[in-house]
Amino acid sequence: MWLQIWTQIAQVLAPFIAAGAVWVLKDLVAHLTARAKTAYVKEFVEYLGDIVSQAVESTNETYVDALKKGRADGKLTRDEALAAFRRTKNALLVMVTDAEKQLASKLLGDFHVFINTLIEQQVRREKLWVDRDKPATPTPVTPTPNAVPDSTVGSGVASDPDTDD
Repeated sequence: MWLQIWTQIAQVLAPFIAAGAVWVLKDLVAHLTARAKTAYVKEFVEYLGDIVSQAVESTNETYVDALKKGRADGKLTRDEALAAFRRTKNALLVMVTDAEKQLASKLLGDFHVFINTLIEQQVRREKLWVDRDKPATPTPVTPTPNAVPDSTVGSGVASDPDTDD
């Protein structure tokens, strides 16, 4: 008699136990898939970052440094900075395959916006690194009453206006 009761209870509970096990397995698979995708995206972004770093260094060595040496203040004009940006982006686009561009667009969104951001970030890093090695020259600050603070941020080369590539 007890055996029949346990058999009926098992028959009633079996579908619920199976459904619970399937739900747990689906959740586990989804979690592991998300972790794998996150790791893959991270590796891919690091790979693109390395390529951007190479392109920026190449442009600095071949173009920017020569222009800066010819200037008394060692700075680029806005047009020269934009030309350097374009050279860097063109070099980068040659280094990245079409399949990588498509993959980046699929994983990260607009490829050109992402690359523009990486280029600007790398240029800022290199500029900070170079500025760090220069001796500090204090500039006297003269307070002016009712002065409006300068709200400009960045280098003025926010993105490449020619995104026809």
